[in-house]
Amino acid sequence: MNRKLPHITRARRRVQARSALLLTLIAAAFAALAQLSARAALPRGVLLALQTLLCVLGFGGSAYLGLCVLDGDHSRLLPLRRLSRAQLLWLFALGACCVCPMALMADLIDALRVSPLETAASAPAVSAPVGLFTARLVKSALIAPLAEELFFRGYLLAGLARYGTGRAVAVVSLSFALMHGSPAHALLGALLCLLTLQTGSLLAPFAVHACYNATLLVLDALGLSALVCGWSLVACAVKLLGSAAAVAALKKLYGARTAKGSFSLPAPGALSRRERALLLAAAAALLLSMILGG
Repeated sequence: MNRKLPHITRARRRVQARSALLLTLIAAAFAALAQLSARAALPRGVLLALQTLLCVLGFGGSAYLGLCVLDGDHSRLLPLRRLSRAQLLWLFALGACCVCPMALMADLIDALRVSPLETAASAPAVSAPVGLFTARLVKSALIAPLAEELFFRGYLLAGLARYGTGRAVAVVSLSFALMHGSPAHALLGALLCLLTLQTGSLLAPFAVHACYNATLLVLDALGLSALVCGWSLVACAVKLLGSAAAVAALKKLYGARTAKGSFSLPAPGALSRRERALLLAAAAALLLSMILGG
């Protein structure tokens, strides 16, 4: 019996690798649909609702299938160690400051691959209604980070860690960048993976991811995106100072006091009918607010 165990283990790893590849392709297909939908001539509220639905189905649905259906033991995969207030503070600060190094890397990549003749002028900012901005903030700072972190750092990173941590981080970071259509996101993806491994908690990458998205959205709404875009003297100074602040926040995070204990999740299907009805009602209200906000 002992001689057959290695063969059984290798077979299980192959099945898990194929499952991870299949779910990654499904998530990538939904991400591509979300990017293509941006070209559709739809009201802004309807477009936002459609993109939110595709994000939830693509990343959240794939994470659920991988964690609760194919693997069947999400408690073994999901790292949910508690975080202290100091850790959360520096995680939020890191997420806000990450806008600067990400913008700097994106500008460097654009400068290398785009000639001056191919550079298009940026479109003027269009003010959005308050309701639509709130819906975009909920989608960018809550729904999208939660769905994506459950898939990339909750399921995929843990599932590929059997083949080596370095390989898992590389694959997850590249997949994260490809599905966002930006090579600069590989840096953010690697940082989120390292934070997950360092803290042992999926809350760490979620906090950074959510604060990063929220900062981008607020800067765009206030018309301050030019502060972190381009090669003007002010933009360069802001990006360099922000990058230094991100490094300082990361150092403070590693030195912050850690919390004890971990969170426990209920078993799949443990929600009552009333809880499911409340979740569906909340989702319907969110989608309705997005549509009416357009």
